[in-house]
Amino acid sequence: MKNNIRKMICILLSLLMFLSGCGPAASDPKSTTEAPIIKHDLCFDIDFDGNFFLDKYDLDLYINDKKIKSLSNGEDYAEKQTLPEGVYKVKIVSDEDPDIFLQNTVKLYTDVEFKCWLKTHEDYIECNDLSISGQDVVNKKTAESEAERSTQECTLTLNVNSFFNLIFSTYDINVFLDGEKLGNLQNGTKQTFTATKTEGEHTLRFESTENANVFGECYIYFNGNAVADLSLDSRSDSIKIDGYVVNGAGHVIDSLTQELDDETAGSAEESTEK
Repeated sequence: MKNNIRKMICILLSLLMFLSGCGPAASDPKSTTEAPIIKHDLCFDIDFDGNFFLDKYDLDLYINDKKIKSLSNGEDYAEKQTLPEGVYKVKIVSDEDPDIFLQNTVKLYTDVEFKCWLKTHEDYIECNDLSISGQDVVNKKTAESEAERSTQECTLTLNVNSFFNLIFSTYDINVFLDGEKLGNLQNGTKQTFTATKTEGEHTLRFESTENANVFGECYIYFNGNAVADLSLDSRSDSIKIDGYVVNGAGHVIDSLTQELDDETAGSAEESTEK
């Protein structure tokens, strides 16, 4: 009996050893090949106009909340960052007050140039001539995914401040988004407007209530809920848009200020007299 038990144990052990030998071979970690990481250059060309006395503070440049560079007041910055392709948040912040900042979204699926002109003020950063190249290429490359998400509605909140004029250019301002009037902003006041729009590029327009030919315009792109802070400077022949900031998912693409030529101004005066 004992001999039979021993034979059975030997047979089972032999069977287990045979099965373990027939199992899959251990994977060799060296044989595993990783997919190459595609990288592109994000090139910065920032013209930082300095202040001599008042409102003079430095700025910090962040990419996805990581500090990249300190920008000294009045010193231009032209360097590139090589990053894996994807969507990045570029933020420029006052080194004295974190609540004073500019923020934009950059789609890095090709080499991109981030170019702008900056000037610091007491409670905001003025940004003009902002351009982010390569975005048209990105839009074509991601056309399919953009089309799938084109019906997604987002909330845009506009905090608009009108500089106070005491004597000249004291007119109120009508606020439009894609031709739809959002409301009226009185001279020297600050007001918040909200609108629900689909993702993509939209047009902001600010018109004098006295003459529709006196206006300022800028284009804003967003792919999620966004907050834009803008300051308006009313002039006799135009409305200048200063210090625009976008928090959240989006960026201001361009800024235009309409100035009347002699012919247009003459026709405007005639229509006003009538």
